[in-house]
Amino acid sequence: VFIIALGGIIKMILWLLLMIIILCILLSGIVMFFPFNLKGKSKKYSAITISIYALFQIILLGNMIGSTMFFKEISNVYIQNIMLFFAAIYFIVITYGSLLLLIRKFLVFLLKKTKKKKTLEVINSKKIVGCILILMSVVGILGYTNANKINVKTYEISSEKELDKENYDIVMITDTHMGTGANKKIVDDIVKKTNKIEPDFIFLTGDIIDENTSDENVNYILDAFSKMKSKYGIYAVLGNHEIYRGGDEGKLFKEHGINILQDEIVSVSGMTIVGRKDYYTERKEFREIVSTNEINFSEPVVVLTHEPLEYKSISKYNVDLVLSGHTHGEQFPGTYIFVKMANDMVYGLGKFNNMNAIVSSGAGEWGFHYTFPSKNEILHIKINGKK
Repeated sequence: VFIIALGGIIKMILWLLLMIIILCILLSGIVMFFPFNLKGKSKKYSAITISIYALFQIILLGNMIGSTMFFKEISNVYIQNIMLFFAAIYFIVITYGSLLLLIRKFLVFLLKKTKKKKTLEVINSKKIVGCILILMSVVGILGYTNANKINVKTYEISSEKELDKENYDIVMITDTHMGTGANKKIVDDIVKKTNKIEPDFIFLTGDIIDENTSDENVNYILDAFSKMKSKYGIYAVLGNHEIYRGGDEGKLFKEHGINILQDEIVSVSGMTIVGRKDYYTERKEFREIVSTNEINFSEPVVVLTHEPLEYKSISKYNVDLVLSGHTHGEQFPGTYIFVKMANDMVYGLGKFNNMNAIVSSGAGEWGFHYTFPSKNEILHIKINGKK
């Protein structure tokens, strides 16, 4: 227990350091894009220009903070979309743009010690800054556009166990983050794509709603999801962001006909489903769930857990499949390594002993309405039994 607690504290410290680094990059980006070098201009003109630039940055920064922290207070859909659009582009331009400018400064420093004057002139020119602004704006628009599309990703796995039918069709939906992530149009598309598959089971693995989801959007997505068609029902676990809301979110899901599993198991039509509480709450260890419940390991066993953690301990048992979300794949360029540090898996299909594990990038985004290079998705999973 002490080792687990210590590991959690270390992870929190690392993520706090990462947030501080991102904040420093953000502030340095604002400074580095500041139009200080106005050669040949009067001080009065420079002061006016700087004042306009400062006001411009305050507006954009305020919009970014507002779209991430106070989004649910804004009811007008058009204003919401405008805020999300500019927040996504601004975040990418300032953070990644500033990183490129820091690299540029470093290259200038190195080139000054060499005789490559032409190369120095090119890299040190203001055209390079303009190119960085344009490039990062394009990357920002690309990620925002990408966030408005839902893909269907298919996985097919085999079990050595005999099934009650030839195979099971499962749809997994995770991390919609209704509001800043998925909107009503996207939710309708998810429902349409799910019903087209006609699955046996629908699994929701957390962060369907979060602390920025308005009451209206909560009711909309849960109403919509309750109308999804499946033979044996919808089963869900809660994620960390649903916990952050501070209410009885499990009750909300139940009121809409969605089965919530919190360190609980259910056996339905020859399949055992184990739903775990969120990792960052007080929950049972997996061995406790196994020892206190009669789990029929002769039939397929599927574990739903929001965070892709403790996979090795789960794989010690005869579990066929564990499903998670939480990571969003690589939502922002270059973040894969940081996400991998905090999780057993980042994305895709993996193997732990004989256990299959699938982590989805999710059907929505965290923080910003932006995802690139990862793509938003729902999963269609086929489990084939012993022939």
